[in-house]
Amino acid sequence: MASANCGGTLKIYAVSPSGQRILTHQYENGGVISAGGSPDGVPASKTADLMLYMNRYDGITLTGGWKVVLTVTLKTSDGLDASDSWINLPISVRGAGVQTLTSSELAYSVDYPASSPISVELPIGAGYTIPNGQEVRIGGAPAMISIENDS
Repeated sequence: MASANCGGTLKIYAVSPSGQRILTHQYENGGVISAGGSPDGVPASKTADLMLYMNRYDGITLTGGWKVVLTVTLKTSDGLDASDSWINLPISVRGAGVQTLTSSELAYSVDYPASSPISVELPIGAGYTIPNGQEVRIGGAPAMISIENDS
């Protein structure tokens, strides 16, 4: 279904196994992080030079059991269309370089209804759990996150 960026604030967290959340990045959905959006689930800007470079967050190294979690706080009551959204969230893995988390890795596949509330942080999927034996930092490459509404 055709869609547009929903107005809102994106937050990326490192979440410890005990549930402590550390905010690593924050952007406006529809702003530079969205690189023109992704109507119909296809990014408008497909090349890295048109994407925001997401600086690597060096404040914490995530190890096995930690999670990378993405949320959105809507500015207007709206629904979210998982199939039209586009997520390329880079993580830097020690010894393996940069890898990209997508909607699949974050387990974002369920839409939010049109009556979703404003000013409430909504999780975008279940998050990505760092496998045992890996050391990860969030960021370190071009990124695109476009959370789309259900119009």
